[in-house]
Amino acid sequence: MANALDLFSIPSGLSLGKRYKAVSASYTTLVADEIVGVSGASVTITLADTCKWPGKIFTIKDVGGAAGTSPITVTPQSGNLDGSSNYILNLNYQAIDVFNDGTNWFVA
Repeated sequence: MANALDLFSIPSGLSLGKRYKAVSASYTTLVADEIVGVSGASVTITLADTCKWPGKIFTIKDVGGAAGTSPITVTPQSGNLDGSSNYILNLNYQAIDVFNDGTNWFVA
């Protein structure tokens, strides 16, 4: 009997994991992004317009371990994020998951 995993093949260049975007400068998310890994100096991650993607989830992660001295500001392009205009990651290696309802963003 064949192994169940043998029944599936993944085309070259594709992954079963989430799409990872590495950034070291301010960045505006794209619909294809899932995990945004931040390293380097203080940056702003702008969450693109929510009305286009209700239910969309992003993970923002300080992969460089420097948010304690170089905070990462997460700002929605429209609406609020947990009732505020932004959310600041200021602990080394901190991460947040955010999702939207079509109007506003929320920390999960």
